[in-house]
Amino acid sequence: MNLKSDYFIEEIQDTTHTGLWEIDLKTMNLNWSRKTYEIHNIPESEEIDIEKAMSYYHHDDQEIIETAFEECIKYQRPYRKVLRIIDSDGNTVFVEASGKPIVENGKVVKLYGTFRNMNTHFNLINKKRIMGKELSEYKRSLEQFFIVAHTDIRGKIISVNENFCKISGYTEKELLGKDHRILNSGTHPKEFFHNLWDTILRGNAWNGTVCNKKKDGSLYWVETFIFPNKLEREITSFTAIRFDITEKMNLQQQLNEEIDRSTFQSQLAAIGEMSTGISHEINNPLSIIQGNSMIIEKSCQDNEKVLKSVSSINKAIKRISRIINGLRRLGTKSQSDDFKTVSLSQIFNDTFEFCLEALHHRSVKVIYDEVDPNIKIYCNEVKVSQIFINLINNAKDAIIDSNSDEKWIKIIVEENDNDVIIHIIDSGPGIPEENKSKIMEKFFTTKSVSHGNGLGLTLVNNFVKEINGKFYLNESFSNTCFTIEIPKAKD
Repeated sequence: MNLKSDYFIEEIQDTTHTGLWEIDLKTMNLNWSRKTYEIHNIPESEEIDIEKAMSYYHHDDQEIIETAFEECIKYQRPYRKVLRIIDSDGNTVFVEASGKPIVENGKVVKLYGTFRNMNTHFNLINKKRIMGKELSEYKRSLEQFFIVAHTDIRGKIISVNENFCKISGYTEKELLGKDHRILNSGTHPKEFFHNLWDTILRGNAWNGTVCNKKKDGSLYWVETFIFPNKLEREITSFTAIRFDITEKMNLQQQLNEEIDRSTFQSQLAAIGEMSTGISHEINNPLSIIQGNSMIIEKSCQDNEKVLKSVSSINKAIKRISRIINGLRRLGTKSQSDDFKTVSLSQIFNDTFEFCLEALHHRSVKVIYDEVDPNIKIYCNEVKVSQIFINLINNAKDAIIDSNSDEKWIKIIVEENDNDVIIHIIDSGPGIPEENKSKIMEKFFTTKSVSHGNGLGLTLVNNFVKEINGKFYLNESFSNTCFTIEIPKAKD
């Protein structure tokens, strides 16, 4: 067989990057194919012998090929080795060298074999190894900086990283086999999670901001990315990558609260200016009515019917005067943002003069004892008045909307060495259990759009915090009760 002229063999050699060789052990002549010369990067015109061929092998591999060669002759044993050669330009080439004996009369007379260039193969393996290493590095970085979890197709957790356990407060053992409902904070509506599942089950990635609940009950916010994992287009599992944005959300909430406070303070100032003007405008005609009423009363001492009408007019004048006085005092104080030491009884009097008539008109009775004038607090008067007005209005709305037979609001003031405790209790139907955890949330309301925006209790809570107090739904009473604890002013 002429190795240099057989075009079938040539085509195979080019396609497989494999050269051929043959040694006649009688003459010790070595014969290489064109491809074998090409792999060694030497011209076909160059004479080649066994010794020179062996010299191209890497010095660490020369003993290996020599042993394989000798054993092939001695034991008629074929070989196939992956070795290194150094081509004529000094480049290292990985090759798969194979050899087989040709035996005649029980004696090896020739050896022949192949010489395959493995550099492409080894480069792919090396790239795969490098990519695997890089992937491991990416995974390690991901695990280090992000919260990572894997779930099965039903959403059951099958693995979590250390950050997941650290932020949630649960151990890995407590999380495995559970679904993410274990972290449900109740912040998001059911539709939120329906949309999430609808997206990922269709094979699409989902991204959103989620509020979760830790094992200790506290809340945290995470920016979340969920990716479906597929095998032959079938979803097999999901990977969720999250990062903690709680601090960002808290800062945003503080900013929003500050905007609310600033807006509310501006509104109070505007209301103060307007109410002062209104009270002045009403007082003038009211004085005229009152003066004329006195004239009529003196002129009609013998007319019982007229006197009765005049008495009704005078009562109405006093009611209007009380409302105007309360409006004027609140209006004047609304124009100041100062904190000062104030008698709690004075705030009560100003507030109730303003709103008791409205409660009386709706047949809602207000029950309270006179507050000790010696109880003083350090505060902004208008904001504390706004606290009471909001809570009284909420109580009134609850009572009216429920058509309750009993219509009353009871205010109980207690004190200890450090604080004054104010309970505002109403005869309404109470707060549904499912709403109790949400009533302090901004914009949460059960009222219609025209009757509330859900900011009332949020503002109350913020104002109480400003005076270092506490505000909460007090469930130790049989009726709905909101309790405010305010530090007493220091002497």
